Amino acid sequence: VTANLQYSNHDTDPFLDWLARNPADLVVLQEVTGSWAGALSHASGYPQRKLLVREDAYGIGVMSRWPLGSIERRDFAGDGRPSLSGDLLIEGRPVRFLALHTRWPILPRLAGSRDRSLDAAAELVRAGDGPAAVLGDLNLTAYSPVFARFLDSAGLRDASDEPRWSPTWMAGFWPLALRIDHVLVSPDLCVDHVEIGPSIGSDHRPVMARLRLD
Repeated sequence: VTANLQYSNHDTDPFLDWLARNPADLVVLQEVTGSWAGALSHASGYPQRKLLVREDAYGIGVMSRWPLGSIERRDFAGDGRPSLSGDLLIEGRPVRFLALHTRWPILPRLAGSRDRSLDAAAELVRAGDGPAAVLGDLNLTAYSPVFARFLDSAGLRDASDEPRWSPTWMAGFWPLALRIDHVLVSPDLCVDHVEIGPSIGSDHRPVMARLRLD
């Protein structure tokens, strides 16, 4: 699961209730604040956690049912906004993951920061071996040439093959609705199913993907 919680969203019950009904092996979270960290402590079944709390829109975290290998904080754009990389150990077999939340590209310099993050993330993914997944709010649609360039550079594919319009951001307001929250996987991960969750009080909706090791 990847979910942008929205740092200004103080109604934590919708997401926690949805997660309890849809437990995941790995949960990647964006916009994790102190109050959200407190609420997430009540989410049972996730003994492995790493939360980088901030009171702005760039807190980030992971929660896992499986053991986690070393987790590293990354600053891909050199602007202080953290990402997380690590290994999920499934019966001793490592699956690399990268939790991302890139900048909102409303100004050229912010778009540049987003693109630098993606370039550095692609380099990290490409340098590793074995199955890998990138999850998060990329502030980027699947129709952008930047998205295609990132997939090609990182050697990843979009887990979603949803043919219809399936927004994850501002989903209830069609003039702005976009799919910018993604699960991206390496060729040695099989995708069984991907779905977009319901409203959780955030301006984003969660994305859930069921993956299998090849």
